[in-house]
Amino acid sequence: MPRAADICIGETTMGPGATVRVNKDDVLQAAADFDSEANRLEERVAYYPGEMTAAAKPVLRDPGSRDVSNVLKKKLREDGTSYINRAQEYVRQLRTVANQLR
Repeated sequence: MPRAADICIGETTMGPGATVRVNKDDVLQAAADFDSEANRLEERVAYYPGEMTAAAKPVLRDPGSRDVSNVLKKKLREDGTSYINRAQEYVRQLRTVANQLR
Protein backbone atom coordinates (compact mmCIF):
# COMPACT_ATOMS: atom_id res chain seq x y z
CA MET A 1 0.00 0.00 0.00
CA PRO A 2 1.53 3.37 -0.97
CA ARG A 3 2.26 5.89 1.78
CA ALA A 4 1.29 8.85 -0.38
CA ALA A 5 -1.66 9.59 -2.62
CA ASP A 6 -1.89 11.74 -5.70
CA ILE A 7 -4.63 14.33 -5.55
CA CYS A 8 -5.54 16.13 -8.73
CA ILE A 9 -6.37 19.71 -7.83
CA GLY A 10 -7.43 20.75 -11.32
CA GLU A 11 -6.53 24.12 -12.79
CA THR A 12 -4.59 26.27 -10.38
CA THR A 13 -1.83 28.83 -10.58
CA MET A 14 0.46 25.77 -10.74
CA GLY A 15 -1.15 24.83 -14.05
CA PRO A 16 -3.84 22.47 -15.27
CA GLY A 17 -3.76 18.95 -13.86
CA ALA A 18 -1.25 19.79 -11.13
CA THR A 19 -0.66 17.01 -8.61
CA VAL A 20 0.02 17.31 -4.90
CA ARG A 21 1.64 14.43 -3.00
CA VAL A 22 0.10 13.93 0.44
CA ASN A 23 2.07 11.91 2.97
CA LYS A 24 0.14 10.40 5.90
CA ASP A 25 2.92 11.29 8.37
CA ASP A 26 2.84 14.92 7.24
CA VAL A 27 -0.93 15.08 7.69
CA LEU A 28 -0.65 13.57 11.17
CA GLN A 29 2.08 16.10 12.01
CA ALA A 30 -0.21 18.91 10.84
CA ALA A 31 -2.92 17.52 13.15
CA ALA A 32 -0.45 17.50 16.03
CA ASP A 33 0.52 21.10 15.23
CA PHE A 34 -3.13 22.18 15.30
CA ASP A 35 -3.55 20.41 18.65
CA SER A 36 -0.42 22.07 20.01
CA GLU A 37 -1.66 25.52 19.02
CA ALA A 38 -5.09 24.76 20.51
CA ASN A 39 -3.43 23.73 23.80
CA ARG A 40 -1.27 26.86 23.88
CA LEU A 41 -4.20 29.15 23.22
CA GLU A 42 -6.46 27.27 25.65
CA GLU A 43 -3.93 27.86 28.45
CA ARG A 44 -3.92 31.57 27.68
CA VAL A 45 -7.70 31.75 27.49
CA ALA A 46 -8.00 29.98 30.85
CA TYR A 47 -5.57 32.45 32.47
CA TYR A 48 -6.85 35.77 31.15
CA PRO A 49 -10.49 35.96 32.30
CA GLY A 50 -9.34 36.68 35.86
CA GLU A 51 -6.85 39.23 34.60
CA MET A 52 -9.52 40.87 32.48
CA THR A 53 -11.87 41.12 35.46
CA ALA A 54 -9.17 42.85 37.49
CA ALA A 55 -8.50 45.27 34.65
CA ALA A 56 -12.20 46.08 34.36
CA LYS A 57 -12.89 47.00 37.99
CA PRO A 58 -14.32 50.45 38.80
CA VAL A 59 -11.86 52.93 40.24
CA LEU A 60 -12.58 54.64 43.60
CA ARG A 61 -16.38 54.31 43.31
CA ASP A 62 -16.38 56.68 40.35
CA PRO A 63 -19.73 56.21 38.50
CA GLY A 64 -18.13 56.83 35.11
CA SER A 65 -15.47 54.30 35.91
CA ARG A 66 -18.17 51.79 36.88
CA ASP A 67 -19.90 52.28 33.53
CA VAL A 68 -16.64 51.81 31.66
CA SER A 69 -15.93 48.74 33.80
CA ASN A 70 -19.24 47.14 32.82
CA VAL A 71 -18.62 47.80 29.13
CA LEU A 72 -15.12 46.36 29.38
CA LYS A 73 -16.32 43.21 31.12
CA LYS A 74 -18.88 42.61 28.38
CA LYS A 75 -16.38 43.30 25.63
CA LEU A 76 -13.63 41.20 27.16
CA ARG A 77 -15.49 38.32 28.82
CA GLU A 78 -19.25 38.19 28.99
CA ASP A 79 -20.74 39.10 25.63
CA GLY A 80 -21.32 36.36 23.06
CA THR A 81 -18.78 38.05 20.82
CA SER A 82 -16.32 38.79 23.64
CA TYR A 83 -12.60 38.27 23.14
CA ILE A 84 -12.66 35.26 25.44
CA ASN A 85 -15.62 33.65 23.67
CA ARG A 86 -14.04 34.21 20.26
CA ALA A 87 -10.75 32.72 21.46
CA GLN A 88 -12.58 29.68 22.86
CA GLU A 89 -14.38 29.24 19.55
CA TYR A 90 -11.04 29.42 17.72
CA VAL A 91 -9.69 26.67 20.03
CA ARG A 92 -12.72 24.53 19.12
CA GLN A 93 -12.07 25.15 15.42
CA LEU A 94 -8.40 24.19 15.76
CA ARG A 95 -9.39 20.95 17.48
CA THR A 96 -11.99 20.22 14.78
CA VAL A 97 -9.38 20.62 12.05
CA ALA A 98 -6.93 18.41 13.97
CA ASN A 99 -9.61 15.71 14.31
CA GLN A 100 -10.49 15.94 10.62
CA LEU A 101 -6.86 15.45 9.68
CA ARG A 102 -6.59 12.23 11.69
